[in-house]
Amino acid sequence: MSGLKLLAAGNPPEPQTVEQYGTALYTLGIATGELFYFDQAVEVLRAGYGEQADPELVRQLAIALENRGHQLHDVGDLQEAVSLYRELQEATDPQSALRWRRAADLATAQLRLDDLAPDPAMLDKVITSLRDALHGRPTTQVGTRPLHNLASVLMHRYEQTHAPEALDEAITLIERCVSHETTASALLPSYLAVLGEALILRYSRDGSQEDAARATATMRSACRTAVEQGFRLRRGARVWAEWAGDRGAWAEAVEAAELGLAHHETSVRNQLVRDHKEAAAAELGWLSCLGAYACAQLGDTATAAVIVERGLAAMLSEAMEREPADLSRLADAGRGALVRRYHDHTHAIAELEALLDPANEGSVRRPGAPAAAGQWAEPLKRRREALKSLIDEIREVDGFGDFLQPPGLQDIDAAAEAQPLVYLLATPWGGLALTIEHGKDRPGQVQLPLN
Repeated sequence: MSGLKLLAAGNPPEPQTVEQYGTALYTLGIATGELFYFDQAVEVLRAGYGEQADPELVRQLAIALENRGHQLHDVGDLQEAVSLYRELQEATDPQSALRWRRAADLATAQLRLDDLAPDPAMLDKVITSLRDALHGRPTTQVGTRPLHNLASVLMHRYEQTHAPEALDEAITLIERCVSHETTASALLPSYLAVLGEALILRYSRDGSQEDAARATATMRSACRTAVEQGFRLRRGARVWAEWAGDRGAWAEAVEAAELGLAHHETSVRNQLVRDHKEAAAAELGWLSCLGAYACAQLGDTATAAVIVERGLAAMLSEAMEREPADLSRLADAGRGALVRRYHDHTHAIAELEALLDPANEGSVRRPGAPAAAGQWAEPLKRRREALKSLIDEIREVDGFGDFLQPPGLQDIDAAAEAQPLVYLLATPWGGLALTIEHGKDRPGQVQLPLN
């Protein structure tokens, strides 16, 4: 990872190193979940894409577009990736050893495009292409990516047709992926989550308690690994929480939601561009609703209210950090130096964010001009780390232990002093109103039926 970061830092690359530079950038994006790196990879590789572009450079551009489109649900990026992969496949000799890899690349992008723009006919082509690419080749040769994607498309097919052989084949394929990756692999949480989802489908089909127990353990491992290692995981926690709630396993649903919140809180903090923060934050509100509703079903409405506020705090964390209300109280406590350092960091962060924002006229990220990712991204990261350390330092001051912490029940109760608060939750299982009245032992709850 350090070698990739070194390669991605500094000035834009010379033409002969564009491919290596762009590859390092999108690899960092895949490993860290920081969407900014995908933007940079696309800009750099597109700038190096001439009339007679090297096929491998075209492939790297397609990979960067495919991954960015997948993360941001951007049909345009995915359509462009499919077009580039198709051009590469058509330009490759049918007898070439590269032919199977071209087919696997194209099928993978088509699968991700199908997630956003479903096309049953495309799924048939994807299955055929991936099977042809994988036929007779060991995992060490093809890698786990085509295996994972064939498993995913077979799961799509099963959900459409309920053909049992499609699901069984998918489970076998994704088990190969899991067994091939080490615990240090950034791909492992995603593969575990897909395996868990496949086992959930088989449990729904067969009712096997062994599958249910294994699905729970696999989902738990996926979520914990993502949290502990800082690896990317898109929706494993939500799938697990919803399935647990469907079974009435409310404590398990709370566990899944809280792990998901922890993971996505980190993901939001790690994004460098505002649009990317908003995309990463989208899951937080949903997870907090699921977790709060599950807590209420267990009779713990106090924790339910805290979970709702935790989700809100994570989504609003950037605004809260910019001008926290407690700074004036900190200055009054004789800690003016801490306040000045705090303002120094937040002002520098705002300026660096503006430089990275493509919507800003002063941005270094002008369309069509390759920007040096390390020029502003790394200073911004360092400033954010310094601010995080300073926040920890402020929490050591007497009376400031909860500085910028998500609100607890006492804070929520205090906010309801002037007038009661009501949190409205909508979940697949039903609606819920949590009512907060100042001085009451715990929040009340009112079940709201879904139409």
